[in-house]
Amino acid sequence: MKTKFLLPIIAATLIMSGCSSVELSDSSSNSNIESNNDSSDAQTKENAQGEASDGDSDKKEAESSEPGEALSDDELSKFTDLFNTSEYNAFLEDGFNSPEEIDWEKVIKLGAGISSEDCSEEEINDYLKATDRSSLTEYEKLRVIKKSDLADFIKRHTGKDLMPGNDDIDWEYIEKNDSFYRAIWDSDVRHNGYECISGEKAGDKYTLRLKVSQEKSVNIETTSYYGSDADRIVKFTKSGDDLVFESNEIQWDDYCVPEQTFDVELPQYDSPVHFVTYYEDKEQAEMVMVKDGKYISRFVPIFTAENNSVVKTKTIDAVGFFDIDADGNNDIAIIGDSDHGKRLFIELATPDEDEAFTYFADFGEREIKEMGGDLTISGAKKALLNNDKNDKYESYKEAYAQVAKIYKCAYDNPSFDLSRVAFDLIYVDGDDIPELVVGLPGYWVSLYTFKDGHTSCLMNQWGYGAMGNAGYLYAKKGNVIYNGNADYAGALYYNTYMSIHDDGKLATDYWTLDYNFNDIDGNGVPSEEELASSDDYETKTEYHSEIDANMSEAEIKKAIAKDDSLKFEDIAGDKDYDTIMAQLGK
Repeated sequence: MKTKFLLPIIAATLIMSGCSSVELSDSSSNSNIESNNDSSDAQTKENAQGEASDGDSDKKEAESSEPGEALSDDELSKFTDLFNTSEYNAFLEDGFNSPEEIDWEKVIKLGAGISSEDCSEEEINDYLKATDRSSLTEYEKLRVIKKSDLADFIKRHTGKDLMPGNDDIDWEYIEKNDSFYRAIWDSDVRHNGYECISGEKAGDKYTLRLKVSQEKSVNIETTSYYGSDADRIVKFTKSGDDLVFESNEIQWDDYCVPEQTFDVELPQYDSPVHFVTYYEDKEQAEMVMVKDGKYISRFVPIFTAENNSVVKTKTIDAVGFFDIDADGNNDIAIIGDSDHGKRLFIELATPDEDEAFTYFADFGEREIKEMGGDLTISGAKKALLNNDKNDKYESYKEAYAQVAKIYKCAYDNPSFDLSRVAFDLIYVDGDDIPELVVGLPGYWVSLYTFKDGHTSCLMNQWGYGAMGNAGYLYAKKGNVIYNGNADYAGALYYNTYMSIHDDGKLATDYWTLDYNFNDIDGNGVPSEEELASSDDYETKTEYHSEIDANMSEAEIKKAIAKDDSLKFEDIAGDKDYDTIMAQLGK
């Protein structure tokens, strides 16, 4: 490696970065970061730099020695206008390091300038049939993108054939028309606007810096200047009238808090993630986690004080990563300070949900001391873990005892009666390892299974008992979970049949929709007139399969009838904490 070539690159990187990583060390008082991983930030940085080849170094040196020509104010203005068109605006929403990483679902969410609202009556009917709908509402418009137009759009803006599969974007593909369709609601038409504030060009290659503009945003009340609203540095080649994109780098580290901004390796990710903290809102600390420049999750630690006031966390003292629910994924412990003192916040890793992490519980100094710990990361581990381990559990009993413990910690406090939390062991699928139920009967229920040394959360505090949701039932060792859910006071009723699939996840197999009213206008929504005329109406039922789109109605009915023949019991729990721990041998 030619060190003299690499040093300017490292120096330039440090200058451009708003914050640098801090050293990960369990014993370091400066970093205030702990992880159950053996790797350190120093190792991470070494891996990130790698062994640059002579050719790579020569190329980088040549590139850095030839600065581009600064763009004129007129050019910047033209790019501002261009990046606020429907064709280009959405390229700035998510970061990407290469064309292969572009999220085409987001790029075309509002049509990208290649969609049309000129759909024939036949096309509208095709869409309604494909989506099991009877009509469009007055608040949505059907748009169509021809598949060939999308392929051409992607090729023009990447220079590559990166056409996604028909099922890889959230538009309905209708084969007979070889086109994608989507009903776009009026409320969907909202996005950030941008202003191009600087840029340079070298031949036909451009590098621009754009900032979020409140003035140019559409249907967005407020914008910021950091985090997901930070500046973008976008690189592309101009090819005729088209921009061929190379990358879009969101400047996550701008305005960050250096001592609480760092890289960390977590077992659920194949490369380090980047944790960034902001104090730009003087009353509320904020954090984001990104990976390879792309958003993973956001954290805004707040809590409810004993007087029921909402308290904001102003500063962050420490951040730690360890597995509290025995699933093999590291969760996050955040210790922050506020006008009401210090607080520990726990964010659970939820890789199968929209957010990669979700709030689980928070603890004050008194609670954490009663649990045998203190408001440090090591003290949090002592309070929350039966043992400080991040490897596999020897049995389901050991793993389930850990899960039960964290629920005890979360709900055993003066503001909540732990006896209201119910536990149980039930047998959902056909094996001899039971599933663990944790719930607040009448409100929510969680369900865990155990395989290969770790738990897996099948149901994460699924709510019921309100808004028409009757709750969840299971057939012992039948691998069927049923849910009934009413809408419009029972005018619509959904019956959902789920099972644990081969990948270990709980997923829907079949569902039906009962129309218990006379749907005169065919829009699927009951009006007062329709309800008044439905006294003698005979229920109409739609049948759907999520495992085989080609199943006939008769085949779906037969499969559902087989499930219905099983004996079902409530998934709610009927044991207190001490009883379930005794059952687990603890």
